[in-house]
Amino acid sequence: MKRFLPLLLTALILLTACAQNEQVVQSFEGFYFDTYISIRVYDPGVPLPDGLKELCEEAEKTCSATDPDSELYRFNRGQIDEENLSPLLSQALADAEQYRLLSGGAADPAIGNVSSLWDWHADPPHVPDSDSIHAALLAMKSAPEYDLGYIAKGEISKRIAEHLKECGIRSALINLGGNVVALGEKPDGSPFTVGIQDPDEPSALLTTVDVTDKAVVTSGSYERCFTVDGTLYHHILDPETGYPVNNGLCSVTIISSDPIAADALSTACFVMGKEKGLALIESLDDAEALFVSDDGKQIRSSGFPQP
Repeated sequence: MKRFLPLLLTALILLTACAQNEQVVQSFEGFYFDTYISIRVYDPGVPLPDGLKELCEEAEKTCSATDPDSELYRFNRGQIDEENLSPLLSQALADAEQYRLLSGGAADPAIGNVSSLWDWHADPPHVPDSDSIHAALLAMKSAPEYDLGYIAKGEISKRIAEHLKECGIRSALINLGGNVVALGEKPDGSPFTVGIQDPDEPSALLTTVDVTDKAVVTSGSYERCFTVDGTLYHHILDPETGYPVNNGLCSVTIISSDPIAADALSTACFVMGKEKGLALIESLDDAEALFVSDDGKQIRSSGFPQP
């Protein structure tokens, strides 16, 4: 349970910020994708729709890179042909490839060859040897093993949002372990307020943003990490080196109306660094970013809300 506590704290902080002074009419909660999720509906006139549990279970059984029973796991091992993939996995792989190209390879779904070497829950923690990492980097090109960790929660949160809208819900908050989607606005017509974690103190807020029909996603070096011989190793890996990114950033937050874009770009921009990442964001019509450096400096894109 200890390793899940930070994720639970994250979710509770974000939900506290989002839902302050608002009465939740209905909610769905559970533990999927190795994290706590919550769907809170504020629309008093529409019942909580059926199928939310099934949507989450389907996504978990489809996109997990570590579950031997999942579709992605079996696809990586040649047990399923590409033409026989489910619509969800096929779309997720296509979206992942789109953001690989957009980011110049900073977000690469073939990182699974490397990420499978890193066990963020090992006790004691262990750093893979350089020969294994080198071999995995070569295999990314010759025999790619896909890991959709940087886009899967965006895929499922978008599907959940679409399902809620199809069922007539106009006001809700979807929180998949810190991937937040504000569906519509609050019942009083005002925007939702979403909290962004302080990388130096993940149980506290760095700032908040007001959003309507937007996704807010943060990637940070504090999320899954361990320290060996005084060096911090975190889960955001550089596809060029196979090691955790070390470019002076500790978090990147993306706001976009597309939950998939917000999810993928938060990782891509973290890997790219603040200069290249900021340039990418400024070239896009529907994305804003907040970069937080190791020294606490905050760099906002031109359209990111000011404090």
